[in-house]
Amino acid sequence: SSVALGGTLTIQGTANEVEVSQSGGTYTVGLPNDVTIAGNLVVNGNTTTATSTEVAIGDVNIKLAQANTANSADIGMYGKYVESSTTKYKGFFIDVDNSDTFTFFKGSQTEPSSTVDTSATGYTLATIKCGAIDGATMDGGTF
Repeated sequence: SSVALGGTLTIQGTANEVEVSQSGGTYTVGLPNDVTIAGNLVVNGNTTTATSTEVAIGDVNIKLAQANTANSADIGMYGKYVESSTTKYKGFFIDVDNSDTFTFFKGSQTEPSSTVDTSATGYTLATIKCGAIDGATMDGGTF
């Protein structure tokens, strides 16, 4: 809406959500460093990056590969680490070609994308340490 000549224009932010400042006739509207959203937040796009040091999720189940409608992606989790000045990745996944088996890996110098490159430099199977295996059939492979 228009403001009459000599009238007053007020720009007001919402407390703790929007910051408004003015200097030399220039108005700046921005978000503060800390934002709390009540309700749902939907983010559409190919990449969502969070540089948090801690992530707390209240849900008891985490859905991975939500858009994997054609079984074209490995499903898993991985982390980055540095060993002897070399960036490496380790984690676990269910291979798109063998969807009934979890594979634990370490040492890969190629960051996983939609699949884990099992021929990547340094890729090797990781050791698993656990208290017990219950209800399983052990397969020692072929020798």
